[in-house]
Amino acid sequence: MRNKIGDKQRVEHIVDAIEFCVKIASEMSKEEFLNDRISCLAIERQLEIIGEASNHISDELKMNYESADWNKIIAFRNFIAHEYFKIDYDIIWRIINSEIVELNQVMETIIKNENF
Repeated sequence: MRNKIGDKQRVEHIVDAIEFCVKIASEMSKEEFLNDRISCLAIERQLEIIGEASNHISDELKMNYESADWNKIIAFRNFIAHEYFKIDYDIIWRIINSEIVELNQVMETIIKNENF
C-alpha cells in the first residue's frame, strides 16, 4: 500500500487533518474541548491520520524535511492506536494548539518546494 498513495497525497492528508484540528481548536476553549467527547475523539482520529500518513511518506522526503520530528509523530500515532486507554486530552489540546502549527509550517514548505 505504501506505493499506491504517493507523498503528495500523504502530505494532503496531513494538511487536511491539521486544518480540521485547527478549526476545532479555534471554535472552543480548552474546557469546552475536554468536556466534548465527540471533539476529543475527532481530534484523536485526525492525529492518528497525521501519524499514519507520516509513516508512509518516503524516507527521502523525510530526510529533506528533518525539521519535522517524524519519529515522534509516528510514535504518537502508535500510542493513540494501541494505548488509547492512556490518552491525556490535556496533551492533545497542547498538541493542537502549539505543535501542530510547526508541523503545518513544514507541510507548507514541502508543498512550496516539492515538484509533486
